[in-house]
Amino acid sequence: MNTILSRRSLLENFGFATLIIAANKNSAFALPLRAEAAEWARSLYRISEQLLNQQISPEQWQNQVSNVYEKTKLKDILIGLDFEAVRAGMDITRPGGHWNQVFIHGLSSSNNKEKVITKIVALEKGRAVPPHGHENEVSAFLTLTGEFRTRLWNRVAVNKDSLDISKAFDGISGPGHWSTQSEEKTNVHWLMAHRNSFFLSVRLAKIDGTGFGRERILIGPDEAQEIREGIFRAPILDKQTWWEKYSQF
Repeated sequence: MNTILSRRSLLENFGFATLIIAANKNSAFALPLRAEAAEWARSLYRISEQLLNQQISPEQWQNQVSNVYEKTKLKDILIGLDFEAVRAGMDITRPGGHWNQVFIHGLSSSNNKEKVITKIVALEKGRAVPPHGHENEVSAFLTLTGEFRTRLWNRVAVNKDSLDISKAFDGISGPGHWSTQSEEKTNVHWLMAHRNSFFLSVRLAKIDGTGFGRERILIGPDEAQEIREGIFRAPILDKQTWWEKYSQF
């Protein structure tokens, strides 16, 4: 497969240590990244390049991303993101939440050629990222502030109008906690904000280079039926039904 993450762009990105934040029509410039945050960005980029070059599997990407987050202090990422400035410009009360795409030199860029998409997402208490799965992509979600109930499922099978899933995790994610998803592991996720909360999303789409894959598969886990021990069949929902049922709790 032709790599989209070229060695040249890799070196060019590593030559900068500035984070550019795109907030709607405005742009803010953060202080130079500290060494710890710069290493975090470089490490995620290296792992993502390996995935897009098919040198590692999606599940290996997840495991290696987790290793990076285990070694990186949240405070360094917050300073690198100039998080307080970003948060001040976001409206957490929006019904669907509020997200800003952020461009991190060494990891993502404004022209998006690298296919690594980085966003900060804000959710008001009582609102949720409704339950859904993905195809042909990987992502990681790091809680920056607040508290989420995070529910994860492995995807066992894809049917015409349903997904077969198995429970993987159900717990509280506070600042510094993260989760990851791929088709191979913890594909379906549901994040419910127990407080006003922010998280950082790092996402790679169309990872096999074909352009195939639904961005979101909208499901109703509360309506799932157990079809055999530990395996549940969750219906795929239309967007309106899915949103009305699961965007608040």
